[in-house]
Amino acid sequence: MTATLASIDTALLTALAGCVATPQTAPAPFAIATRYAGPVTREGLSRVCGGQYPAALLRFDGEVPTRIINTLLAGVEDRGIATWSVIVVSEEPREIDDAINASAVGAPGILQLLDVAMGAVNGLLIDGLWNQRPARVTSTAVELVEAGVVYAYAARTEAMRDLPLVANPDPGINLTPLSPIVGDVNLIGTGYTSNPLAPFTSEPNP
Repeated sequence: MTATLASIDTALLTALAGCVATPQTAPAPFAIATRYAGPVTREGLSRVCGGQYPAALLRFDGEVPTRIINTLLAGVEDRGIATWSVIVVSEEPREIDDAINASAVGAPGILQLLDVAMGAVNGLLIDGLWNQRPARVTSTAVELVEAGVVYAYAARTEAMRDLPLVANPDPGINLTPLSPIVGDVNLIGTGYTSNPLAPFTSEPNP
């Protein structure tokens, strides 16, 4: 079975949901794991998170086709590299040092949150990905920072799959099958019974 965008998205979100716990723990520091769409803004975070922080958000960012052409076999393989952003968000009134890097259980910094989220999806095996290649984190980035208010960092994650293809009709489906060709070579003087279907008969050597 080939993975779909929907099945990959579901697998990634399920992995992030495993990092949600009440009360918070070091391996599960998030209050919510859900989907997000569009640019990260305070209004968007408020609408999606509803005041539940820290949050782990999954956003689909797009897919880039890659085409492998085999000139000898006249074949084409269409694959897609689909990308998601795993966005970790902390509503954070503390000073910058604690907001960025604090290891206390129940009050982790944004870097600790980012590491937990990356650990949930980097190397994740998802059924149907191309050649069973796992999902991989490719980079991290800052999405939104308002010091003393909110921090949002993201891990870009990619997955490679076979792209959906049109099921074109077989151009030879209505053609008349070729009749088999049966033949042999009769070699005179070999002691073998002559084959009446043989188109060639040898002449004895002088």
